[in-house]
Amino acid sequence: MESSRLMSSLLRQPYLPLEAGILGLGGMILAIAALLLEPAVRGSFSYYVNGLYGLLLVLFAFQMVALGKTPLGEFGRSFTLLAGGGAIAAVGVAACCIPSFQQIPRLVLLACFGGGLVLLLRLLTEREKLRQWRALGGIFRHLFISSSAVYMLSMLTALILWREEGALAGEAAGVLSLYAVVLFYLAAVLRKIYFLYPGSDAPKAGGTDLSAAQAVLLLLSLFMILLGLLLVPVSLGWLPFSSGAQLGLLMVFFSLQMLAAGETPLGPFPRNWLLLGCSTLFAAAGIISCLLPELLVAPLTLLVGMLNITNGSVTLRNCWRTARKPGETPPPPLAALGARLFKVQLLLGLLALLFGTSMLLPGLVPEMVTGLILAANGAALFGLVYLLLKLETLLRC
Repeated sequence: MESSRLMSSLLRQPYLPLEAGILGLGGMILAIAALLLEPAVRGSFSYYVNGLYGLLLVLFAFQMVALGKTPLGEFGRSFTLLAGGGAIAAVGVAACCIPSFQQIPRLVLLACFGGGLVLLLRLLTEREKLRQWRALGGIFRHLFISSSAVYMLSMLTALILWREEGALAGEAAGVLSLYAVVLFYLAAVLRKIYFLYPGSDAPKAGGTDLSAAQAVLLLLSLFMILLGLLLVPVSLGWLPFSSGAQLGLLMVFFSLQMLAAGETPLGPFPRNWLLLGCSTLFAAAGIISCLLPELLVAPLTLLVGMLNITNGSVTLRNCWRTARKPGETPPPPLAALGARLFKVQLLLGLLALLFGTSMLLPGLVPEMVTGLILAANGAALFGLVYLLLKLETLLRC
């Protein structure tokens, strides 16, 4: 009886808006970073600050691409905003993978956190909004307190980053811990507000209707293309490379896919507590691997290899079933688009199998070839997002 009740609870789908989930993930990154920073300052182990920079930049980029929310406020998700988010994500990916690439990521991250000053000034000067919040009272008072605290701690974090060694200073751990608590607080407040006022979490209208799942795929495609291109000079010995941080970042992308749309290497699943628990475990492993790159290389290499082989096998099986399944012939535009989607998915399945095999048998495939496989996988994912958007446009017509 108890086991069935527990399973029923795990399969229940909680109300978790994407913005609350992103803030929770941000709080998790900062909490783990603060927890590991204390022993690192004492010299217990080496702390990879570039991994922290890269993680935070990718999260800022995802918030921009998926929600249209930037360090300077909320805007419509225009193509300019998507390009800006993509550029920040590219800097974050490069920061994670290349230990020597540190100054530019630090300055970009400083600018992102420094936007807290602009957000705080906007909050305090928007009198009509403050009047409405005061009139509504209750949870909106908590929204004012939590938002103000987040913006002030964002500014304090920017000041820490202003000092080149600030991110590794002992006092930074306290600031990061407090920042994590405040982010969890804001996430809980927004979750309740969005529950009480359905539709208030909808992204601002802009130039694109990119869904959360497509936003993750877009950033994942960028990650794979950039990583694949970086592996070419790395294989020639021209660049230093952190394989542990690269694996960690990939785990965080897997976590974002589960969080945003319930997508896993085994296919889509309902966003229940069990899936969100797996997403949290993936994120935790990825964050730790980004901060302590040598710690989890072996288990994450095995896990990522198996996940890619599983994903490739499932994709090819679905393609095989689709090819054998008879059905009605759709109109010519849809038929042509469907054929292109089928080819892209078939290519993605084959590339996932190849990449997974190269992870499990590193001597079988040269590192340069692995890089080209990754870049091709990223290009195919980008093509998939483009075709899905085109399909949605055709279906609306």
